[in-house]
Amino acid sequence: MFMRYLKGQSAIEYLMTYGWMLLVVSVVGGAIFATVNQQGVESTSGFTGEDVMVVDQFGANSYDELEMVLRNGGAEKIEMNEVRVSDGENTAVWKPQREKRELEVGGSQVATFLQVEEGGETSSLDVELNYDMGGLENLESRGSITGNFQIIEASEFYDMDPFVLHVNSTRPGSTNDTQFEIGTGGGNFNYQVQWESLEDSSEGEIIDPLTGAHTLNFDSPGMHRVEIRGLYPEPLFYPEDPKKIETLEAWGDIEIVGNPRSMFQDAVNMEANYTDTPDTSRATGLNRAFLNAEDFNGDLSGWDTSNVEDLGRTFWQASDFEGEGLET
Repeated sequence: MFMRYLKGQSAIEYLMTYGWMLLVVSVVGGAIFATVNQQGVESTSGFTGEDVMVVDQFGANSYDELEMVLRNGGAEKIEMNEVRVSDGENTAVWKPQREKRELEVGGSQVATFLQVEEGGETSSLDVELNYDMGGLENLESRGSITGNFQIIEASEFYDMDPFVLHVNSTRPGSTNDTQFEIGTGGGNFNYQVQWESLEDSSEGEIIDPLTGAHTLNFDSPGMHRVEIRGLYPEPLFYPEDPKKIETLEAWGDIEIVGNPRSMFQDAVNMEANYTDTPDTSRATGLNRAFLNAEDFNGDLSGWDTSNVEDLGRTFWQASDFEGEGLET
């Protein structure tokens, strides 16, 4: 990280005057992460001498979400599993994307907590970092941060219209005939799943919080309704169980962020029964999203594609799709 001070100005004077405007950049494996409009964090404690730590340059990003810069200060490469922040009642979890778990010696990574927002009174959040290193698993580093951030309560977080699928667990897939795999692409996840049998109303379950991929275990094979609420920014059902999806019933209030590659790839049996529109204002691509989805012909009118740049093979071999409403 580099700072440029005004002539005759000390580092302390610079931070006092311009600290809220700092641009923090960490380079990890060639990728550049930036945190802008930093404010709200007053102090950190703990982490001293740890293999992995939270460095003192972080804060609110442009969406008022909490971002932390993690750094490997140990002597060996580590693999980040997850980071938790807690206010004593509620806990928010960040998990790195699969391809960004590794943290080289001296390397940095940005953890973004979409479920932690700026605002409220000054409070202290406990931070717990879980990682693997040198053949040892589930090592921990702990500390705290103090600032104007609050964790969104689970009851509020899940108070939303669900993303809904109807799945037939007996169709071919990587799981058995009483299971269905819910996948996760990149980004941060904190979601709830509620499922029920469409053949026996006495069968069902609510599962939360989930922060990564999860295999649903049904009581019996057959048709099931699956509802997802919360942070589920990059839906992914390929390559495990896309053929088990019979219908996409609703997009709900989930926000699709980034480039959810292969979202419904090979969902050859999936038909579109939804009448709503997903929030795609922060989507940058839909690469292979409906590739080989032979029965899909959903209405895409109202989709916000203003930031979408990658539509590679989005509808390739989706033979029924007529492109209604799609604007790019």
